[in-house]
Amino acid sequence: MKHKPLTYREIDSTNAEAARLLRSGNLPGGVVILTDYQSSGRGQEKNVWVSDPGKNILMSWIVYPAFLSVQDQFQLSKAVSLAITDFLGAHSLDARIKWPNDILCSDAKICGILIENGIMGGQIRHSIVGIGLNVRQERFPEFPWKATSMFLEAGTDVAPGGLAASLAGFLDLRYDQLAGGGAEVINRAYLQRLYRLDVPSIFTDGRSQFTGVVRGVDDSGRLRVEAGAGITSYGFHEIRMLCRSGS
Repeated sequence: MKHKPLTYREIDSTNAEAARLLRSGNLPGGVVILTDYQSSGRGQEKNVWVSDPGKNILMSWIVYPAFLSVQDQFQLSKAVSLAITDFLGAHSLDARIKWPNDILCSDAKICGILIENGIMGGQIRHSIVGIGLNVRQERFPEFPWKATSMFLEAGTDVAPGGLAASLAGFLDLRYDQLAGGGAEVINRAYLQRLYRLDVPSIFTDGRSQFTGVVRGVDDSGRLRVEAGAGITSYGFHEIRMLCRSGS
């Protein structure tokens, strides 16, 4: 961790607090905001992030990726996803990246990512990287995708605060790799960890269900799915992988 974290016992959401701090003044890149509890935790598409107080890593990480064009902004998501899988791997957990923003272990969601970019004049001014990682959570409400935690997967019973600094270190390493021109290395590693790559899966495009095979992610961050006679690239809101049978 490059900087001392800003810690809170309870706030509405770490991403919201990061946005407020950015509006009030400049913050150095790499600052981490941590909380024990979020009263209004958020996920993608206005989903609510559920977390018992003091049991999970709830954090936002602020960076200034001026080296990335707006068209390449998904590279940051790749680097963050890899950093989280690196961290989980260090704890003997085989984690996979479920496009676009979830990390899975044993086909169950262990972590969600919400990246909010501040863009002006075609340039990324800042990025707020929100991460919710289940550490000691044991019970989950009914969601479309089964959830898990480090404790349920490997018996990890460490206070989340003690793990957050380690996670931030993995984030710094992947970010520095990306900033140092390592995009191709990151692309290859991301593809290797992409959930259900080259495996037939069931998808919905909002109109119907179909069987397709994930073939990767294009330069704009769209999922490449082979179905029928060809490969189609889908944006974030255009396709959804359905749960595997029994998950």
